[in-house]
Amino acid sequence: MVSIAERPPEADDRRVPGHWEGDLLIAKRNQTAIGTLVERSSGFAMLVPLPDGYKPEHVAPALARKVQTLPEALRRSLT
Repeated sequence: MVSIAERPPEADDRRVPGHWEGDLLIAKRNQTAIGTLVERSSGFAMLVPLPDGYKPEHVAPALARKVQTLPEALRRSLT
């Protein structure tokens, strides 16, 4: 993953596809969560299951694994 501060300029203006933003949605009472990946130029979203929990050591690898399922041309950065 890349820090938002290190994200390429082309990701900020959303000109080039392949730049992804990961996030976490936590349910009521913190009992469950799901990861999200959104492609910045198209807004295409993918949901990422988190069966092992939603601590950072669970979320980051799950998001990275999901991005690896994409064609290489669509894997420029993940913030």
